[in-house]
Amino acid sequence: MDMLSRVRRFPVAAAILVLAGAFRAPAQEAPESAAGVSLWIERLGSPSFDEREEAERRLTDLGDAAVGALRRAAQGDDPETQWRSLRILRAIRWRIPEGIPGDLRRNLENYDRLESAGRLAAMEGLLEHAGEKGIPIWETVLATESEPSLLEAAWDFLQRFASPETLSRAEVALAERQEPSARRVRAWILSQTGRTAEAHRLFMELWRENPTDLEFADQLLQVLQGFQDWAGMCDILGPHVNWEDDSHVSTWARTLERAGRTDEALEAAKRAQETRPASPQLRWLCGSLLLDAGRHAEGLDLLLPMARDMDREFLWQRIAVAARAAPGEAIPDVRAANRESLAALRTSLRGDPGPADRPAALREARVRAYLEATFSREAIETDAEIEALREAVATEGAGAGDFLRLGRRLLDLERFEETAKTMERAREAGHDTPEIRALQVAAEALPGALSGRLDALDPMLQQMGGEPPQTASHMGRLLLVCGWTEGAQRCFAWGLRHPSLDAASRVSLLMQQAQIASLQGDHAQEARRLDEAEGVARGSLQVDGATCRALRRGGAAARSHLLEAAGDAEGAWKSLEPYWKAERSDEAAIRMAQIARDALAREALARGALWTERLESLLDEAAEMEREQAALFPRSGRVRNNLAWIYACAGVRVAEAEALAREALAFEPDQAAYLDTLAEALHRQGRDAEAIALEQRALYLGRPDTVSNPSDFISTSPAFFRRQIVRFRVGEPKDPVE
Repeated sequence: MDMLSRVRRFPVAAAILVLAGAFRAPAQEAPESAAGVSLWIERLGSPSFDEREEAERRLTDLGDAAVGALRRAAQGDDPETQWRSLRILRAIRWRIPEGIPGDLRRNLENYDRLESAGRLAAMEGLLEHAGEKGIPIWETVLATESEPSLLEAAWDFLQRFASPETLSRAEVALAERQEPSARRVRAWILSQTGRTAEAHRLFMELWRENPTDLEFADQLLQVLQGFQDWAGMCDILGPHVNWEDDSHVSTWARTLERAGRTDEALEAAKRAQETRPASPQLRWLCGSLLLDAGRHAEGLDLLLPMARDMDREFLWQRIAVAARAAPGEAIPDVRAANRESLAALRTSLRGDPGPADRPAALREARVRAYLEATFSREAIETDAEIEALREAVATEGAGAGDFLRLGRRLLDLERFEETAKTMERAREAGHDTPEIRALQVAAEALPGALSGRLDALDPMLQQMGGEPPQTASHMGRLLLVCGWTEGAQRCFAWGLRHPSLDAASRVSLLMQQAQIASLQGDHAQEARRLDEAEGVARGSLQVDGATCRALRRGGAAARSHLLEAAGDAEGAWKSLEPYWKAERSDEAAIRMAQIARDALAREALARGALWTERLESLLDEAAEMEREQAALFPRSGRVRNNLAWIYACAGVRVAEAEALAREALAFEPDQAAYLDTLAEALHRQGRDAEAIALEQRALYLGRPDTVSNPSDFISTSPAFFRRQIVRFRVGEPKDPVE
């Protein structure tokens, strides 16, 4: 009889009776030593029924002290010992919370009698009705189940609700299990808690054991892409490329390129294009690969006709980047559009590309608008660009994206009245979208706000209509990008009052309010908003695990600010330490480094030595993590940039920070965040003129139209880059994250 069948004969209800003492033998002193636990574990498989029952009672009485040994026994070879160990584990940890409906409670009590589908339904019911109160049961499922769907459900729950300590316990419980499903979940936990190298090795071991599991292959490709392990992706994709599918070919060629196998990537793309020469996707792929390989003339020969015919924004963006790097004589068609040197196509000109059959006059107008924007490297005000954008919106067939491009440029130039009129024309033309309305409200409200008239925003918000919470959120993000935090706060508060707000939108708005409080230095308000957001997230199935983890980290960061302001540097450090240890969070490392640095500036020599040791230890750990990841992903700029940012924010090892940031930029020259990191490192060395020049370039490269995550806003928005420029000029505020 297999183990699962045996377990089903003896439900959890029996285990609860064991725990309650229904089968108690005469009282004896429970053994507490490891040898004593091992003896009772051994007796679980005794030929004597009485000895088995006595051993089960003793181990149940020991409770958590016996859990480790029981988990090992549950993976052993003896069926009787396995079954009893599982039953004891569930008796110890299977604590059904109060308030569970009767039918669900009965299913949980009789869990072992249910089929897999019934168990999964019971677990989903527990999630819905108990939330985080069900953590002990979920931990038990993760430690004892072998059904893949239940293991994955347990992991899904724990990453949403569990603390770093819970995840650490779950990883330890899974470490001794050898089933592929348990090892897969353990690999996910390792990858989410900063142990990248271990996770990477385990994922690849699982793949090598079963290379025909295509469902796992799809999951693994996503994992490896996050790890930037292009060589590993090549191993997985190679045998399974569908040469008749353009998307498969594109993924394969791009993976080869990222793995450094450029010639093979080009050969694969050309091979596919020869069989389907009319495919736009394959023409785009070949052209891009040629540009990446430095063969600009060949690449532009393919892409320029496509850009003129199709008028797709991504084509013009790619041409702009390539043309900036290309020798002038190689691109006569592009040079003819403007005699200035090429710069990055500003992402502030984003919008919907529109259909390929737009009128020819509109396509030509948009081409000129793109090129004028592309060629303006230094000056923000570019008359030729504005005129080209005006021509585009005046042309028959102009879409919402054309109006938004012009409106965003005008707003960036603080031409508020013209922006408002342009958006009014867009609405009259039938483009009454939340983005258009938000831009119009911003243009109408900003002049009054600059004069201190915050109340001007309220009647405008009431008139926006549409979907108020989403519109208010979009409006608030737009005002954040403009640097108007008071107006953004008013928009988010208005959205939070709307009755149609769902849990996910409420969490997003609360997080944005917390971010504003952080920018304003009001860390008490930041902590309150984050606590409220976490409470909403924990009670909702709509909010994903990544958001919940970010909320917990954000709450710890806010509390660290409060503790440090109260003079408790020790408490501030310890509030963040668990997240650094468990998740290797860059944000936690940066804050801890700043806490240590500031403590060093004011502590006496005795305490100063302690903080010096802590700071050096933290930076050494971060460097070790970077070396480990750089060895796995030798072509990753992100890994190097992260360590450079930690060093720069700590105000130490700034020469190393500069070198690392330059290495990151060698991989991705137009990455605004990397430019900002290099600028910070130069500023810390007193080279402010160079830092300001870099920050101005980052300002033009890093303009998101929408920012859904406050952490993205703080590191990529124009408002942030402008604050950096002010810091470098006047030296205040002290840190980039304040």
